[in-house]
Amino acid sequence: KEISAKISANDLAGGKYLAKALLKYDGEQYYVEKEFEIGEQELDLLQIYVEDFKLGEVAEFNVVVENKWGDLIGDVYAELRIFDEGLKEIANLQSAIYDIPGKERNTMILYWDTSEIGTKIYESNIVLNYLGKKVQQDIQLDVKEDSITVLGLGYVISSGEGGSNTLI
Repeated sequence: KEISAKISANDLAGGKYLAKALLKYDGEQYYVEKEFEIGEQELDLLQIYVEDFKLGEVAEFNVVVENKWGDLIGDVYAELRIFDEGLKEIANLQSAIYDIPGKERNTMILYWDTSEIGTKIYESNIVLNYLGKKVQQDIQLDVKEDSITVLGLGYVISSGEGGSNTLI
C-alpha cells in the first residue's frame, strides 16, 4: 500500500528533507523513511565589484553569489573571460573553488593583471560553475585609470570617493 501526506512547499526552504513515519496496524509497527527535495540547487550572481584599483596593477574582482538552496553547494568556481574589440579573448580568469553554505552569500575572488591593457570598455562574461552546470552572464568592464566599473548585472558598481565602491 501507499501512504501520503501533504505539506506546503512554501513553508519550507529549498533543500533535502527526510520524511519519517511510524505505521501501526494489527498490533504491529512498521517504520519508514524517505528522502525528498524541494526546489532547485541554484546560485544567484548578485554583484561584481573592484575596489582600490590602479591601471597597470592587479585588479581584484569580488564576485558575490547567493545559494538559494537550503544545503551547501560545493565545488563552486567562477570564470571571467575578457575580450578585446575584435572579440578575441585577452584574459580567462578563474577563482579558487568554494563551498557555499545553504541560504548564504559568499564572495569569490578573481585576479586580473592589467599591466598590458588600456582604458576602455571590454566585453566580458562571467560563468558560475557548480554541480555540472555553467551559468553565464554577459557583462562589460569599463576600465579607467583608477577604477573598473562593472556593467550588465542590473547593477552599476562605480568607485565613489575614497576608492570605495557604491551601488547605483
